[in-house]
Amino acid sequence: MNADGFKSSRSLARREHVRDCVERAKALSPAGIVVCHAPSYRLLAGPLRDAGLPLLHETALPFPSGNYRHEFVEKMRAAMALPSDVA
Repeated sequence: MNADGFKSSRSLARREHVRDCVERAKALSPAGIVVCHAPSYRLLAGPLRDAGLPLLHETALPFPSGNYRHEFVEKMRAAMALPSDVA
């Protein structure tokens, strides 16, 4: 942890930019939003929903790399309500 009690400068940067992220998302008027990073999801899910934005999933999606690819694909399909035979 750093002197501010945060795990890293990236964690601090995420916390400092939540409002900006929500405002930018709102300006895009998206049909749906998926957040592919658990720490970002934990910070953004509430504020995105509070802003009336359409977050498409109830739990964090893993970043789609390495050993998490299969989990990412399954959760993304569920978020977008796609059948499992769609690539």
